[in-house]
Amino acid sequence: MVKCTVCNNDVDDNAEFCPNCGTKVEQMATANEVENQTVASQNTKFCTNCGDQIDVNAVICPKCGVQIAGTTEEKNPILALILSIFFPGIGQFYNGQPKKGIILIIAAIISLVLILILIGGVLYLIVWVYALYDAYTSAVSINNGEQLEDRLF
Repeated sequence: MVKCTVCNNDVDDNAEFCPNCGTKVEQMATANEVENQTVASQNTKFCTNCGDQIDVNAVICPKCGVQIAGTTEEKNPILALILSIFFPGIGQFYNGQPKKGIILIIAAIISLVLILILIGGVLYLIVWVYALYDAYTSAVSINNGEQLEDRLF
């Protein structure tokens, strides 16, 4: 028994044409082939970075190593921003970027100490604004499935 690729009607193995639409049997796939293609398409997806076909349960593409979109926990960009308002670097920890968070926290502490010699206020403001911007944009990038490295620049 074969399936007509035009009307999806079952066609007898001895028939030369589909009785429903008239398509030649030579142009039709067997029912098993159609079923196998359907099962295969349900068990695979494509990497958003390299386009390679991968297993539907894959978290990382075996060809290019990129983390697959939708496999990470969604991050709230506004929450990341608010956490960084309280202290630079906390939003980066929330986003899962601890190295970047530690660097920003150390830079903020050094800036606070340097306030005693009047240069720290400007430096702290620069670190704080960068931490706000980075926490928000990193959370948005994570939600878009982009692979981010845990580094400052």
